[in-house]
Amino acid sequence: AAKQRTAKAKDSVRIEEGKSLVRFARRRYKAGDKSAARSAYLLAIDVLDGRLRQLAIAEYRRLY
Repeated sequence: AAKQRTAKAKDSVRIEEGKSLVRFARRRYKAGDKSAARSAYLLAIDVLDGRLRQLAIAEYRRLY
């Protein structure tokens, strides 16, 4: 049971990290820093999974 809680906590942290990377990428893109935005999107895509990953990929493809 403790291992399951630890795994869920790690997943939660990973998801929050991915969401934060997408927010950062949006800010960088809006500020004109396309290179940093591209890097952040790619990092987010690596970190996220499932529906959120698909959304990040779609957003990345719209911009690049």
